[in-house]
Amino acid sequence: MFRSRKAKGFLVIFPGLVLLFAWEAFADDPAVLKATYTDTRILSDPGVSALSGSVEHYIKGVYYDSEGKTRDAVAEYEKVLGFSGDNALIHLKIGAGYLVLDDLARASEHLDKAAGLDPGNKKAGLLKALIFRKKGDIEGARIEYEKALSVDPGDIAAMAFLADLYIKNGESDKALAVYKNMLEVRKNDPLIYFNLGVLFSKLEKYGEARNNLEKALKLDNEYLEAEMVLGFVYEVEGNYKEAVRAYSKVSDIDPLFKEAYARCGYLEYIQGNTLEASEKFRKMISLDPSDPEAYIRASSIYIAVGANLEARKVLTEAVEKGIDNAEIYSNMAHLDMNEGALDAAIKNYRLALDKDPGNGLYKFYLGVAFDTKGDQKEAIRILEECVKTSPDLSDAFNYLGYLYVLAGNDLDRAEQLIKKALELDPDNGAYIDSLGWAYFKMGKVDEALSSVKKASELLPADAVVLDHLGDIYSAKGDNTLALEKWKASLAADPKNAEVRAKIEKVKK
Repeated sequence: MFRSRKAKGFLVIFPGLVLLFAWEAFADDPAVLKATYTDTRILSDPGVSALSGSVEHYIKGVYYDSEGKTRDAVAEYEKVLGFSGDNALIHLKIGAGYLVLDDLARASEHLDKAAGLDPGNKKAGLLKALIFRKKGDIEGARIEYEKALSVDPGDIAAMAFLADLYIKNGESDKALAVYKNMLEVRKNDPLIYFNLGVLFSKLEKYGEARNNLEKALKLDNEYLEAEMVLGFVYEVEGNYKEAVRAYSKVSDIDPLFKEAYARCGYLEYIQGNTLEASEKFRKMISLDPSDPEAYIRASSIYIAVGANLEARKVLTEAVEKGIDNAEIYSNMAHLDMNEGALDAAIKNYRLALDKDPGNGLYKFYLGVAFDTKGDQKEAIRILEECVKTSPDLSDAFNYLGYLYVLAGNDLDRAEQLIKKALELDPDNGAYIDSLGWAYFKMGKVDEALSSVKKASELLPADAVVLDHLGDIYSAKGDNTLALEKWKASLAADPKNAEVRAKIEKVKK
């Protein structure tokens, strides 16, 4: 999330806001406003102790709430019920407390009682919706938000929650409709225009995104998050000059906003303005020379645009300053791989893993480095470890499966691994090609042709896929199609001597 001197917040609701919302739900309660004690003397104040039991425990509960001692607060509110019997407000507070404590069953029980005692209380419904969301019950949450809006159609919080729910559910049109309703309630709220701009940018409707972001900035000229997203929109559209202007405005207003320097540096570099790019990256690093993030961002951007020498300088500087960070070593290893320095790459990937042993990507890259070096046995050993500890890393399953295919000694294991990769990423053309090649090695030529043809539809100019198609057609006795595919493969990768030899053999 963007960070800046003038953080605005977002209308869309994120998990970290549950606590805040649970407290703010009661901010308009007069009894809460009266309980403004700020130190622990409230707990032993004779005046408080002399109050009736329910009021004493209520005030103590409010104090504990204000101190973030939720469990103690809930205990006091439950004592209130012992004196006063059922009370909608108290059940609401207890339900909110249990929600914060992640005891969803008890939270639901008390919120249901609050709603039963006070059917028009929309706060209980909004908190119940949060419980549904935590359980993954999107429909239940939606019903609660819509109930709240039926009680108060202008409830901006309920609208924000509902819009966020629609976005998470991929129902962008409904989210847009909710935001438009919000504007009827708050016509000049820059936050709503900002959210509309973000949503339109996600939908790749950049003109409408731009219009809404500009409206947000017209209402608040120093809305830095809106300026950053506007810069992103310009960047995607290829209008680098305006993107740099937007990012530069952000860094002028907030000189500590690192992301603005990072984006500016990247855009200056790809436009050939290496001096300006270097100045931006230097500024980002100078903000905190001991912060690894600045070196990581700068080197990652240099690596992405192929500026390996500049990336190496930045990373070496970080290491010389004693910044002992896993991602620094990983980026060094990426550079080593790019330059063919495989022993150095292996050393740096191992250093990265020493700092972050559970990082599956680092282990995957280490396996790839050993394979590239020609040590397939060690590569397979490392990748077998990787797929056990990182069951969601589809690239590792595919790569390991393909190694088994090339080795030709455990094709059943290869098929199992590649199918697991496809479970994680069903439309990945490279994985589909791997499965087809496994079938080919098993002698299942028709299944191989079906898979590799599908892969070629997803990756029509991929040299490896085209080469595989040529081999399959050749195995089926169709040298005309085989020759066509091999020629296309050679056009995609003119240095492939093996494919060139196949073409010459067919011609002879």
